[in-house]
Amino acid sequence: MASGGEGGQEGSSDIFSLGKETEQVTLADMSSEQSVYDIQNPGLQKCMEKITNLIMEEIPKAEYVSLLNDYVESEFFLIDGDSLFITCARELTLQRGQNLHFFYLVERFLLDLTSKGAKYVIVFFKDAEHIYYRNPDLLSLRTALITHLRNNTQTPIHTEFSNCLVSSWQNFLEENSPYFLIIADEGLDQLQTNFLHICIIHTLSKRINIVLTSGQESDAIRIYGYHIHSVYRLWHFFQQNEAKIKNLYQTLLSNMKKSSSEASLSLLGYPSLKTLTTKVYAKISSLQKEIEDLRYIVCIATCSLILEKYNQENQTSSVKQVRTPLIKQVSFCLK
Repeated sequence: MASGGEGGQEGSSDIFSLGKETEQVTLADMSSEQSVYDIQNPGLQKCMEKITNLIMEEIPKAEYVSLLNDYVESEFFLIDGDSLFITCARELTLQRGQNLHFFYLVERFLLDLTSKGAKYVIVFFKDAEHIYYRNPDLLSLRTALITHLRNNTQTPIHTEFSNCLVSSWQNFLEENSPYFLIIADEGLDQLQTNFLHICIIHTLSKRINIVLTSGQESDAIRIYGYHIHSVYRLWHFFQQNEAKIKNLYQTLLSNMKKSSSEASLSLLGYPSLKTLTTKVYAKISSLQKEIEDLRYIVCIATCSLILEKYNQENQTSSVKQVRTPLIKQVSFCLK
């Protein structure tokens, strides 16, 4: 997302590259795991393809316009928080661990809007959190961003909506009538892209226009972006297939939750939830004989599991450090 023509170049910054030593999943791994977002039902799969095709057909028709000068009849617009998050996180100047620079990129973009008189709210849907469970660095940064925006800026932040299909979100749109939603048309992987496309088609079906995060620029007095209008065929398609789209969303969400649980267990070093449950039960049972306060028992059991994991990682790191000089010595001898 370009703000003032300076930032917002999209690319794969180091923030997405997580080493295998920490057993975390890289962005490439996320994209290759088809099981995460496979849609087994042919009807639902066809529905998802149709949604994507409709959006892809509209993107080339998008008008590159001055957003705040040409569309002033509405009091405010919406920004999808996760689209803002991934767009700024892809900034080429951002390196892994530079959280302050990341917050600066987000605030610079928002300040550019605010200084030109824009009125907006940022929405982070709860369900979107599951997308990042395979990448703890991004999940932590997303949580930190929400906290930062709430505590250190005047920007209204909404996190109470589960997704764009719940009735509370429909009521919010009807009460506030935003003119457009700023959102990305491409996510970190196919799963997130599918979720974004469902949100886009739903928004257009409510006769709310879309502005893409990609390609935005600004000068001293205006902000420019690609603007997609809500047209009859888009909201008619949603109305005709609303039940199927909701079923599709629930299928994707179910797959995503299952995948996030498996990823969390993998990071902890347990093959299944049953294995972890058995170990926790054994620890709690042994402590109950000596301690009656359940709070102490839970605290001790949790700390014990964390220390075990920490010790395992230290041992693995030590073995690698010892093995590397040994390999060099062997190589030297062979020469």
